[in-house]
Amino acid sequence: MSFDGQPYKSIFRRQGERTSSAPPSSNISAFASAPSDVPEFDFSPVPTVSKPAPALPPNSFMKTGMSSNSELVGAYPFANTPTDFLSDFSTFDSDHSLIHTNHTGQPTSKNSFYGSFSPSQSPKFEDLQLDGSEPTYKPYMPPKQEYRAAEPVRKRSITDALKQSNPYIPASVVNRAPTPDQAMRVAAILTNLKLNINDDPMKKLEMCIPSLDEVCKDQFGSRFIQEHAPNVKGELRTLLYAKIKEVMPKLMLDPFGNYVVQKFFEISSPKEASSMMECISGRVLSLAKHVYGCRIIQKSLTVLSIDEKLSIIQELYLHVMELIDDQNGNHVIQKIIETVPVPHLEFIVQHVEPHIVDLATHTYGCRVIQRLLEKMPAQRVQFIVDIIMAQFMFFVRDQYGNYVCQHIIQTCSKVLRERIVGLLKGTFLELSVHKYASNVLEVLLLNASQRQNTLIFTEILMPESEVERIFRMRRDLVAADNVLVYIMKDSFGNYVIQKMLQVAKQLPRIWQIRLVDAIKPSLGQLRRFSFGKHIIAKHEALVAVISGR
Repeated sequence: MSFDGQPYKSIFRRQGERTSSAPPSSNISAFASAPSDVPEFDFSPVPTVSKPAPALPPNSFMKTGMSSNSELVGAYPFANTPTDFLSDFSTFDSDHSLIHTNHTGQPTSKNSFYGSFSPSQSPKFEDLQLDGSEPTYKPYMPPKQEYRAAEPVRKRSITDALKQSNPYIPASVVNRAPTPDQAMRVAAILTNLKLNINDDPMKKLEMCIPSLDEVCKDQFGSRFIQEHAPNVKGELRTLLYAKIKEVMPKLMLDPFGNYVVQKFFEISSPKEASSMMECISGRVLSLAKHVYGCRIIQKSLTVLSIDEKLSIIQELYLHVMELIDDQNGNHVIQKIIETVPVPHLEFIVQHVEPHIVDLATHTYGCRVIQRLLEKMPAQRVQFIVDIIMAQFMFFVRDQYGNYVCQHIIQTCSKVLRERIVGLLKGTFLELSVHKYASNVLEVLLLNASQRQNTLIFTEILMPESEVERIFRMRRDLVAADNVLVYIMKDSFGNYVIQKMLQVAKQLPRIWQIRLVDAIKPSLGQLRRFSFGKHIIAKHEALVAVISGR
């Protein structure tokens, strides 16, 4: 490509760049399709001035075994592509771009990214020569490129990491370190709080307002604010709430600052609580899953109006199962169940009901099931109970399901408790030495009626032959081994015996005597066990009840 017999480079020249005068751009057809919305570029062509290759400064290239004045060999690979070339070789190595050498050991030009090119690969090769001379074609060979060491990858900042892991929290929430001046000012304020104990606390609070966020992040400062904030009145209270609202995004995620925010929610009027609610709106989900932020959501649910509670629920409507599975979010779901009226809890029930079995055996899900059993109407409770009762023995032995069983026993009707005793009959010996089921048996002893406890006592103290035979067989007990002694020595069974000694005081005298007599021959053996002393102490207390002392 040429203009009036002069070769030109097909490039875009930056505005303000030093070049020779350019001819009218209308004569250059190569720029007919150039973009017109790039204001920082001047699209006039830059003429190429024929001149010999300049001498390069020493150390311009990596060590390649070549002299510093070697001739540049190569060409720009894409003739008509807008490329920011250098107009002077003296600036060739001024930035940090890659430096390459071709297969002859000579460096290629800066933008010849792939080394030396053959004519077939580079159209209009002759138009791209730097000095306008005829090109010298060389057989193409894969280039041997030498690269400068890559710059180390920049580590992600705290802001980047927080944005990526929790996109709901804006960058302004990140707790950045204070400047040296701020740190000195805060240190002076905290020293004043600690030393001048007898000063007016209201004056100290007023002094803290400009640096309230940093003061609240200090353990002593946080406690001071919580202690004296309830007594603030008038204009100072208005200033304090205005500042709290300003720094709330930072304090909500701070180990000490979150307690200050909770305290202000606790002592706030409805209007002040609504004002603080504005800082929570839009980020409820991220806060609910944060170890400190979830406490703010729980506290707000206890003080906000029903309309504001519903605005919180609206942000969590589609994330119920996600929050139940979260170690922090499950507390928010429990607090919603506790504080929100039943008609507005339907969205939780709809998510939970298809997964009752899974949630009842889940680390956090079992807690949500218990809250629903406490709050929901009888029809909903019966639906959950029926599912649990259908597989009661499975849940009794489960690591987390046993807590649901305990809760049902504590809150259910007498009729349902009678049904539970019937389901467990014949398994009390087995349950008494089970790690999880023994807890259920203890709760059943405390809540059962006299008749129900009599059935349990009978099976443990005087088991049927078949029940005892199966129990002995499963634990390789010989005929000389006493089943009751085995239970008392067991790390879980001893707690069941202690509970029996406790509830026997409400049973008829005959059952008290039977229990005392059954344990008495084994007191010597029990003294050798660490937990045996607890059984002995309760045994002596029951003996005192029998003797009327």
